[in-house]
Amino acid sequence: MIVTKTMWNARALLMVLMSFLATGESCWYTMNGRADHCHSLARRLGFYQNEEYYAFLIAAGLAKCVENKRTGVKKMHMLSDQWENMIKAENAENAEQFFQFDTKRFDLDAVINGETQINKCRFDHLAIRIGVKKAGESYAASVSDQIREDIAPPNISGLLSMQRQFLLMSSCTLSVILHLLLLFWAKMGCLTHGVQCAK
Repeated sequence: MIVTKTMWNARALLMVLMSFLATGESCWYTMNGRADHCHSLARRLGFYQNEEYYAFLIAAGLAKCVENKRTGVKKMHMLSDQWENMIKAENAENAEQFFQFDTKRFDLDAVINGETQINKCRFDHLAIRIGVKKAGESYAASVSDQIREDIAPPNISGLLSMQRQFLLMSSCTLSVILHLLLLFWAKMGCLTHGVQCAK
């Protein structure tokens, strides 16, 4: 993928907030699927609507909308390789210490509610671990374990202010592109639930 100037600008804004989150204690977040729970990266970044979150990710070249040629259904695909490239470009020496990626297949509602998972409701969740692992402390091995154990994300002083700044700057910088993407989804019906992972 050729990273355009718009993508670089969007990624630069995102990495400012991601680097800030990395100063807190280690925590896993789901990168795709629903955004209405505290372990969602979208919610952690300050987004409360999936459409706005994915519009930003498309503008940053970190996700794309793909149509299933057999069914005609359009779904969002996360570009995990681009996420890794973005983080390594900004944190070449410390990327593995503060950031880690994983993919787990599970039924989010069942895990949240402590219920038996239903196979047809399970799908791949791309997850990212952000933050510092303190010596002598134990941490959840995956995002599903963390949700199941009801481990809340760490409190970080100044996070709300950073979220507001990020959303304001991204809105100002990418306003035209984000608006066009939202119109595109309204017309094409691209699904943002059950988002899949792609290389």
